[in-house]
Amino acid sequence: MSVLSNSTSSDSHLVPSSEPSDEALLTLAEKRESSGGPGDEYEQAREELLRYRLHERHRDFIDYSGLKVFCGTWNVNNQFSEAEDLTKWLQCADSAPDIYALGFQELDMSTRNYLSTYCSERQTRWCELCRKAFANSKDYKVLKTVKLFSTLLMVAVKKDLISEVRNLKCGAQATGLMGFMANKGGTAVRFQLHDTLLTFVNCHLAAGEEKLERRYEDYKDILVKLKLFKTQPGDGYSTGQQQGESGEFEFLASDSEHHAMFWFGDLNFRLVRIERDEVERLVNHGKFDRLLEFHDELNLLRQLKKKPEPQWSRYADMFEGFQEEKINFKPSYKFEVGGNQYAVEKSRIPSWCDRVLFHSASVPCKVIKYDCFLSNQMSDHKPVACVLQVDIAKVNQERRQRVYREVIRLIDQLENAILPQCVLDPGHEISFGQVAFFETYETGVSLRNTGRVPVRWHFNGSDAFGGDTCPAFMRLTPTTSRIDVDSQQSIKLSLSLKDRHIAEAMRRWAEEQPNPVFRPEDILVVVLTGGSTSSSYHRRIWCPPVSACHSPLPADSPARCPGSNLTTFERPSGWPIAVARPRWLANIRTNTTTM
Repeated sequence: MSVLSNSTSSDSHLVPSSEPSDEALLTLAEKRESSGGPGDEYEQAREELLRYRLHERHRDFIDYSGLKVFCGTWNVNNQFSEAEDLTKWLQCADSAPDIYALGFQELDMSTRNYLSTYCSERQTRWCELCRKAFANSKDYKVLKTVKLFSTLLMVAVKKDLISEVRNLKCGAQATGLMGFMANKGGTAVRFQLHDTLLTFVNCHLAAGEEKLERRYEDYKDILVKLKLFKTQPGDGYSTGQQQGESGEFEFLASDSEHHAMFWFGDLNFRLVRIERDEVERLVNHGKFDRLLEFHDELNLLRQLKKKPEPQWSRYADMFEGFQEEKINFKPSYKFEVGGNQYAVEKSRIPSWCDRVLFHSASVPCKVIKYDCFLSNQMSDHKPVACVLQVDIAKVNQERRQRVYREVIRLIDQLENAILPQCVLDPGHEISFGQVAFFETYETGVSLRNTGRVPVRWHFNGSDAFGGDTCPAFMRLTPTTSRIDVDSQQSIKLSLSLKDRHIAEAMRRWAEEQPNPVFRPEDILVVVLTGGSTSSSYHRRIWCPPVSACHSPLPADSPARCPGSNLTTFERPSGWPIAVARPRWLANIRTNTTTM
């Protein structure tokens, strides 16, 4: 018996210019195996690898320009004064920001302001007061202003950047009383600057020292339900009821490859498990770290993975992935209006309610300044500012296409490297020697994995065997298995000619009369699981015919070969059946001779 293989030699495989890592190979191979071939999971793994490799080389085709972003938040306690000086707050950076994003809470608590389409004079005056306090105010243009009851978000950018702004969207989500009264909630603006997506969220979460559950629900409502509708740049006010020209929207939580989100506002996180007098003592001594680590709700939530607390476990994903610069300023709430002393109410423990957080997994951000400004005294809250250096990406399409083609070539090389590679030992030729009816003969081969990834194999069924993997007089053990790298699988071939096989043997013997040597030849096919396309997915090792018999009697002898009734043919006593050396061929041949 001989074995021929139509599989491509490993010498023909492309060798990656940089050797692929075993981890990358195994990931692709496991996905290929789990999906049974080049299916959805495999294609997804391939796409993930493509994105990962492109990200690794993003510096080769992305140019970054650093822009300064100012994020500010202030709960103004339903107050306004034309005389309020905002310059210390809005000009706290060493140089003028490129983008201003300002969030206000409790801006106008009048009854009419419950109407989502109503814009009060106070809101307009607050926006104008801020614009006048911008550094070099004439250099800015208001990109969008979004209101929700008393919550307002204003985003302004330098005029020389307006032409680079695309895909402007805005939206709002109420989270207040009964889930629809807009006394609490969030507003958002999202836009693309060059090739970086920026999102600004201003929110007012539920108040109260025992309302963490409500704050969590507010956060989830904003994150999951807030819809962003396409809009146009301008000074006009947008509300949560406006749905853009087409009505199409995307949710706030939608992800993007280049995305930075800045979330700020009156988050209302409180100091817990500590008495007010102790808080004031630690604040007066500048012991902010101790208060923040052991008593600040937001920081306690961040520590849940290391220090689980069953009663808080469901809040563990609140602001998950967001960062915050180290706080080196006094709690921003609650002060006496008109001064810098904390309110005398014993029930109001000073807390860092007003915060600026950011999420920028793929956008480099560096905090330049994070501070609270005590000079503004009209509210029981103090304004807070966070100034960041944000690297805005601009993709060079020509260079990206070049890198893309190089990465595709590398992945193709990886796929070549994970094609299954096996050899048969001791070779492609197997012989049972002389055999006779009513005896059992055994031999074996080893299938050795010479590739770089584990391989799964099986014997393929054939129409020639009625769908079975081998002739009826043969048994294969095992018929399938998984072989690790540098390992092998022993395969036992067992041959036994019984009474029921005589008719089949004689039928084959009688098929070809010119040469009276009985030489039936069969093909066993070993299928290796692997490859990236349907054409190369099954690599075949062709197995030889397992028997070739010759008889001492002439093929045309009616006493020996009654072709009309082979199934009742009786074997003469002592009639030998000799098995000659079979060969592995792609067809079945039978020759007969007279001996």
